[in-house]
Amino acid sequence: MSNDEAMKNKLKKHLSNTFWMKDLGTAKHCVGIRIEKTNDGITLDQEAYVETVLKRFNMSECKPVKIPMNASEKLSTKKSPKTDEEVAAMKDVSYQEAVGCLMYLAQCTRPDILFAVNVLSRFNQNPGPKHWIAVKHVLRYLRGSSQQKLHYKRDANLEVVGYCDADWGSDPEQRKSTSGYVFLASGGAISWSCKKQPTVALSTCEAEYMAVSAAVQEASWWRDT
Repeated sequence: MSNDEAMKNKLKKHLSNTFWMKDLGTAKHCVGIRIEKTNDGITLDQEAYVETVLKRFNMSECKPVKIPMNASEKLSTKKSPKTDEEVAAMKDVSYQEAVGCLMYLAQCTRPDILFAVNVLSRFNQNPGPKHWIAVKHVLRYLRGSSQQKLHYKRDANLEVVGYCDADWGSDPEQRKSTSGYVFLASGGAISWSCKKQPTVALSTCEAEYMAVSAAVQEASWWRDT
């Protein structure tokens, strides 16, 4: 993306001399992401991909919900199958495939589902019925929000602004906290992360400190680039 036509033409000529390529004009789709020009900038979305995922897991006609995860539902390995019968009941459930699809969305254009996907991915090895219900809850959220977009405004401030937060001891088994941050530029999110902290925080202050540390590392990278 550039507003320098001479530089763009020079770069395309160099690339075409090095690789076999076609000039397809203005980008409209890239790796499943739709790119649209607006009067005040550009937008990125994966509405078509969301529809494909919903159809794949028979959730196209599901009832939408307003949040990606039920906060009152504490998922843990205690809800994983314990008997052969329970394992057999989950054998035909495409849990890992669904989480993989959600992960792609969360990494590309949907930071709003990142925390939920982060939690659900912890049970890929041995998911249970409660975990699968939580996956379908995210799909129901996507049913009602498939048209959400990242909007980067042309005249917005180019300054990178970051926010971070942490919950304290949200993992019911290891008692580890989760760090999260998001960085914005031109009115839209450009970088985001949600990870379980590597050690147990002994207070909310310590959990917040580790979240700030992770955010500062990301901020330093953006500053240097």
